[in-house]
Amino acid sequence: MTVSIGPNLMALQGGEVTRVIPIQRLSVLCIIFLSWVFFRKDEAVSARVVLGELLAVAGAWAIVWDR
Repeated sequence: MTVSIGPNLMALQGGEVTRVIPIQRLSVLCIIFLSWVFFRKDEAVSARVVLGELLAVAGAWAIVWDR
C-alpha cells in the first residue's frame, strides 16, 4: 500500500479526480487475476467474481469516458 501512494498522488496532481480514482480502483482486477494464477487450487474464481469484475470495468469506463 505504501508503494502505491507516490504514483497515486502524482496522478491526482496531473489529472482530474473523477478520472484517476476509477482507473486506480481497477487494480482489483489485477489482484483477482494474480490470485487466480497463484492460488488456483485454494481459491476458485466463480461467476459472481467475474460478474463483479465486469461491473467494475463498466463503471470505470462510464465515468472516465463521459458515457
